[in-house]
Amino acid sequence: MIGREFTARLVERVSVLEQEATQVLGELRAMELIYEKTLYPELVYLFKHALTHDVAYESLLKQQRKILHRRVGEVIEDLYASRLAEFYETLAWHYVQGDVWSKAVEYLLKAADKARGRFAYSQATQYCLQATEILAQHGGTSDEKVQTLEKLGDLQSLQGYVEPANQAYDRALAITNESAITRFSPLDFEQAEDYYRQALSLATELGMHSLQAHCHHGLGTLYGKVGRPVLTCTVLWR
Repeated sequence: MIGREFTARLVERVSVLEQEATQVLGELRAMELIYEKTLYPELVYLFKHALTHDVAYESLLKQQRKILHRRVGEVIEDLYASRLAEFYETLAWHYVQGDVWSKAVEYLLKAADKARGRFAYSQATQYCLQATEILAQHGGTSDEKVQTLEKLGDLQSLQGYVEPANQAYDRALAITNESAITRFSPLDFEQAEDYYRQALSLATELGMHSLQAHCHHGLGTLYGKVGRPVLTCTVLWR
């Protein structure tokens, strides 16, 4: 549940009774199923064989696994708050397995940023794709969806995948358009217009024609919303 490699402190915190956890760890050591990997900066154990870990994991009922995955994620966040970046990937995995979708997306995106920082673009892309699938299947906020698609587009651009990148940007902009139309009020007009024009300028500079079309459409819809038909016709004609 915790993983093939785990700290004694984590097991003790996840367990209901600390004394019971200590006893179980001692018994596993005596049976040579686990061994001490490191003592410093804290005691870390490792299952001697991956199969032993897998059998123990499969013995749990599915609902029990979900509950324990959530608990492990919460304990990691608490125990290692000062160095949480080390555990982004682990936390993403636990929250995916525990069906805590908002947390799963949060840590998948953080893991993607971390991978991008060390130029592991392919790995970062996989994290973003997984986050995109979760949001598509289980829902999420518009901001989460847009952020995920923008990160995905950036990563695909960095790898030279121009068409998939443009598709990701198009999807992000489409969601932004829908959200802007739904929540729009007259007081938002200048801010929304400025956003579309900035996006249009960038799309024009990069030669992203589909993104330019989305921007023109968004501006046209925006002008129509506040009753500026002349501007609407001009923008949509482009």
